[in-house]
Amino acid sequence: MSFPIKAFAAALSACAFLMASPAASAASVQIGVHLDSVSPGLGVTIYNHSSTGMSTIAGQQNYTVTSSADQDFLGLGSLTAWCVELSQHVSVGGNYIYQAAAAVDSWASDLAKLFASFTGYMSSATTTSARNIGAAAMQLAIWEVTNENVPSGSNAYNVKTDNFKVALGTTSVNAARNQANQWLGQLATTDGSGWQVVKLHSDRSQDLVTFQQVIATPLPGAALLFLSALGLGGLARRKQGVQEPATVA
Repeated sequence: MSFPIKAFAAALSACAFLMASPAASAASVQIGVHLDSVSPGLGVTIYNHSSTGMSTIAGQQNYTVTSSADQDFLGLGSLTAWCVELSQHVSVGGNYIYQAAAAVDSWASDLAKLFASFTGYMSSATTTSARNIGAAAMQLAIWEVTNENVPSGSNAYNVKTDNFKVALGTTSVNAARNQANQWLGQLATTDGSGWQVVKLHSDRSQDLVTFQQVIATPLPGAALLFLSALGLGGLARRKQGVQEPATVA
């Protein structure tokens, strides 16, 4: 299927939850979302426990929240997420229902480290090429952590080899492969404290993750406000850009 990609005109922003306490994330909340775009990102060929390659987009998924029993979610508007399941698919323009809750998967700790340590690299990118490479590297690293069977906190992750791997490609794709491996190689010495992985689960479409900033001091009336990854206090908003075609599994 084809995905239109929007190139951001401004720095990459990634959504995060701000919660009054970690315990607030324990309950599952149902939300409806509409997939607006997958951008920034790059078209890649990946192998996931198979000798058959899959063409897809490695990048940031941008959603509009369309429904929720929780008014804080409903009032959010925009949601940025990342894929963690390659056996299911989503399509730009599609509507999906998810159950959102704190991730309890074995890989959650490493994803928190990954996001906490390296999201600043993405948000500081000043060119379209750098944003595409940064977003692709983040998605490749997330896929490696969630699909490769290595111990949590290990430095054995490698997107170029083993069960999950990314094929050589364009100069930008190869740069994203190298960047992902550089980040993954530092996980054993990085700290993910202050961040929690929020998983969006569906039996009918691919599972996603977004990231929650955990604040120790309660903030009245802000139990489920979404902030930018930079903690600036504003709702993350999608930027409009030029559409380009790309092929996705």
